[in-house]
Amino acid sequence: MIGDVSVVVVPDKVMRGLNRRFRGIDRTTDVLAFPIAAAAREGEPFGDIVIAHQTARRQAREYGGSLADEMRRLAVHGALHLCGYDHHTRKDAGRMFGLARRIVRDLERT
Repeated sequence: MIGDVSVVVVPDKVMRGLNRRFRGIDRTTDVLAFPIAAAAREGEPFGDIVIAHQTARRQAREYGGSLADEMRRLAVHGALHLCGYDHHTRKDAGRMFGLARRIVRDLERT
């Protein structure tokens, strides 16, 4: 899969509105992914990742990491959603979260 991805960081209030509008859930969430299309060529739009800033900051404190680490983790999580991964079932969650951990670990090495 090729294409451009936009990453947008928003306040929790904005994220709550997006979550309500697009998922029917009236509370904030840490990250949402909006696929645009299956880009056929490099440079074509592929999707948008939206990250809730205050939630990311809070989760970084809870997990004992930095805000940069949490933003990286959420960006990877959103990118996996754009690629079709999900975590609705236990099996899917295991596959997605395992892959996310490996990607984040590889990014930390670079």
